[in-house]
Amino acid sequence: MASGNGPSSHSEEELAKRLGNALFPHRIGRTAFGIRLVVMISACMAMALAVLIGWDALIKAVPAIAAIPGLLFVIPLMAIYYASVLLPRVRDTGLPGGVALLALVPPINVVCLVALLFIPTNAFSASPTKG
Repeated sequence: MASGNGPSSHSEEELAKRLGNALFPHRIGRTAFGIRLVVMISACMAMALAVLIGWDALIKAVPAIAAIPGLLFVIPLMAIYYASVLLPRVRDTGLPGGVALLALVPPINVVCLVALLFIPTNAFSASPTKG
């Protein structure tokens, strides 16, 4: 048997690193942010529709169960959204990380998301870098 230091383990580690960077990048530009935002909103809408259609009979029977889909689907989606879309874009603009938390507050989030679509890379960075 080959040890863990062989060429296959190196390529597996590299693949895992690339996949991690693709799913949870450190920074993303405006275009990637816009695309990920549309995909995330579409996924949330599709999931909400599926929950409404699939859970309709059960919700009529037991109304208290209506909160379960929100807990099972919306909270994990928000965590993924925060880590893979919102935080990398805030880092890309050079804004402090607290702005990403502000963008989770419902009345403020629309303004923050629209602003993040138009703020250029490193607009608020002290030392602009290419990225």
